[in-house]
Amino acid sequence: MIALAPLFVWWVTAAAAAPIEVRDLDRAVQSPPGGVESIDSEIDQTRAARDENQAQVRTVASRLHAVEGELNERRAQVADLDQATGALATEVTLLHERLATTTV
Repeated sequence: MIALAPLFVWWVTAAAAAPIEVRDLDRAVQSPPGGVESIDSEIDQTRAARDENQAQVRTVASRLHAVEGELNERRAQVADLDQATGALATEVTLLHERLATTTV
C-alpha cells in the first residue's frame, strides 16, 4: 500500500497539470445545449407572449375605464333620483297635512 502512494501522488499531479484543450472549451462555449438558434427562438417566443399580454392588459384597462365611466353616470342618475324622491316625499307630506286640515 505504501508503495502505491508515490504513484497516486504522481497521478493527481499529472491530472492537475494536464493541458486543457482550447478547442473543447470553444465548443462548449459556442454550442449550448439546443444551439443558439434554440435560445433565440425561445427569446422570440417570450417576447411575443409578453407583447400579447401587454396588448391584453391595455384592452382590459380600456374596458375598465369605460365601465368606470358608465358606473359614474349611473351613480349620478341614482343621486338625481334620490333627490327627486326626497322632493316628492316632502310634497306628499305637505299634501297630507293640508288634507288633514281641510274640512269638507
